[in-house]
Parts: sequence; C-alpha cells; structure tokens
Amino acid sequence: LAPAFFFGQPVKAKYGNSFFDATVVSVVDEHTVRVKYKYDESEADLPRTDLQEADPMASEAGPVGSEAGPVASEAGPVASEDNSEGLAVEATTSAEVAQDDDMGWKKVDSADIGWEAAGVLKANWHLLASLERLLRHVKLSVDDSAESVLIQIREDSVEAMHAEAQTRLVLRCLKASKASSAVDEPVPAETDLAGISVRRVPVPAEHREGLLELLPGLLDKQNVVPALFRSATVQSELIVGQACEAKYGNSFFEAEILAVAEDSVKVRYAFDNSEVDVQKADVKPKSKTSEITVGQELEAKYGNKLCDAEVIEVSADGVKVKYKYDGSEAVVAKDDLKCKRTGAVETETLYLFGEGRSLCEGAMHVYATLLKGKTGAGEFLLGLTSDPVDEFGLCFHQSPSVGRLIG
Repeated sequence: LAPAFFFGQPVKAKYGNSFFDATVVSVVDEHTVRVKYKYDESEADLPRTDLQEADPMASEAGPVGSEAGPVASEAGPVASEDNSEGLAVEATTSAEVAQDDDMGWKKVDSADIGWEAAGVLKANWHLLASLERLLRHVKLSVDDSAESVLIQIREDSVEAMHAEAQTRLVLRCLKASKASSAVDEPVPAETDLAGISVRRVPVPAEHREGLLELLPGLLDKQNVVPALFRSATVQSELIVGQACEAKYGNSFFEAEILAVAEDSVKVRYAFDNSEVDVQKADVKPKSKTSEITVGQELEAKYGNKLCDAEVIEVSADGVKVKYKYDGSEAVVAKDDLKCKRTGAVETETLYLFGEGRSLCEGAMHVYATLLKGKTGAGEFLLGLTSDPVDEFGLCFHQSPSVGRLIG
C-alpha cells in the first residue's frame, strides 16, 4: 500500500541517485509530494515513488549528511518492516536502493557541451537533479574530463528515443546559454517538447542582445535552462480595440480588432462596419503616426525629455498637444511624440526549461530586468493571461495608473 504522507513527516527523499533526509511540506496531489531537504533546506516536488518513510530510530540518531554535503547512509532500514495490515515488507537499506537504481540503465552516448557548461552541472547538482526529473527516463552525469555529459536511459523505456532527443536539445540550450548565445537551430516543434516542463516567455525583440547577456545568470541562479533560438518568430502583438489594416480580397483596409484567437483575428472594417474573422497573417497593426488622433494621450517632447500630454489637433505641420503638468499648449513634430500604447510590440519567445517555481522565478527575473527604469516598457505584457490558480504560476493585472506595488 502507498504510504499516506502528511505535513511535517520525516522522509527519505531521492536526489540524483541517492536518498536524503527531508520533511514533507505539502501533498501537491495524488502523485506528487513537496519536500524540504534537511542539508540545505531546499524544496522540491517529487513523485511519491521517490519518497520513502524514514526510520524513526535513524532520525533520533541525527542527520545523515554533513555540513560539507549530503552523504547517503548505508546502514539502517529506510522502510518500516511491517504495516498496519500485517503484511511483511522487506527492509531496504540505502545501499541496496542505490544498487537497484543502477539496474536497468544503459549508456547511450555522451554529449559534448564544453567545460564551462559541464562545470555548471558539476557544481550545481540542484540543476542536474532538476533536469533528470524534467526529462524523465534519463540519468545524467558529468564525465571525468568535465567537458561532456554521460546520457543513460532505461532499457525498457518505450520513450527512450524521444527522451534522448529531448535531453540533447536541452543540453545544447545549456551550452549556448552559458556562452550568452542563441541556439543555432530553428525553434523546436511542439511535438519535440511534449512531456517536458517548459515556459514560453514573450519578450521584446528589440532587447534580444540584452537578453543574451541575461542567459548565464538564469542558468546559474534560477536553476532553469534558458534558450533563444536562431529563427525565433518575430510577431506583432495584436490587442482588442487596436486600429489595424486587414486584408479583404487582394487589398488591405482600415479596421478595428474586436477579438484575438490563436490563429485568427475578428475585425470590423471601417468602410462598411462589417465584421469578419481574418487570419493573423492578414492583419497589420497601423503605424505609430497613423494612430495619433485628437484626444489621444501620449508623451510629447519638452526640451530634452518626454512629458505626458493630450492631442488637441493633428495637421500636416505637426501635432498640437496640451501638456498635463501645466496645461500649456505647443505644436510638436510627429517624430517627437511617443504613443503610450502602440499595440505593435515586436516580440519573440524565450524558452525556459525547468520546474514549476523555478520557471516562474526565472520569468519574473526577465520581466523585472526588462522593465527596470523604463516608462511604458511593459506594453509587451498586454494581453498575457494569468496561469491557473491551482499551480505555481504568474498573475497579470493591468493597473489603471502607474504606481508602485508594495507587498
């Protein structure tokens, strides 16, 4: 019978190929339990099969690990010798567990990822174990040369070839990220990523170079493997209410976006007010200058800085605006205006490979870095939906005014 885990329960939790002292933090669902390791107080979500009930006598004797790092105990049972039903259960030592754990694995090959990337895995065993849980059916170890990673898979795994291909992909991403480079290959198909935990983070394409500089930090500090791919698709963010040009027959006409679906956009044409579903590829956001209308709020240049203003009049000579801070009016060249919401932010996708909480923290680190000290830089977040409330995720809330979030 599967043990019923509960909050605060001492257990033996698997990390890599060994079991270590831990405490149950919460029962996530019928298959997963969150634990906190005693040696470094880190937390992880583990399948129930990677947990064993701790021996009460062993816990009284003190922790197994030392301050220098975890050391698996090779004495004492890690499972109780009987249960409430009176069924005999054979006690299993951690040495026997390790021996059993090595059975059924076969060496596939090694992946050369360079000494810098291999050094990350050798020094950060949290990341190494996280990748093993992420990829499943796979066991990883850094070879003695510290330049390549040994890949092993279960001999009886029906997903062996798929797991191996995914492992090589993630290791290529790791190598590129450590070198602050994009992965020199096309964006992987969704079928290639099936079954592994990945977060897709939309980011402004104009910040691509700055993002590349962030990759090593995400790898070292956030315990995720980030990746920007060579041919990441650059697209425009389409927003409800946005003015656009939509295709009708062989030409484009002025329209307004009414709804945005995964592959299509519902628009209302200005010339006859008809409403039609159009393919995304047939919709183009209008240029910044064509979006400037009377009553529009934007930023207008005043001296050497941009100030909040309202459009009063649009003419061939320029745009007449009223500055909000003192009510003064001035005619400003269109090149000296900045729309607060253009609705056409060019974005591409940053891929993060990892586990629940680390993925969210990695995405937040990217967003915080991009938004720091930049007024209006959050336009690329418009339209993003919040994650489900029953799992680790991010919530997006559009505030009616600029302010500071406390707490």
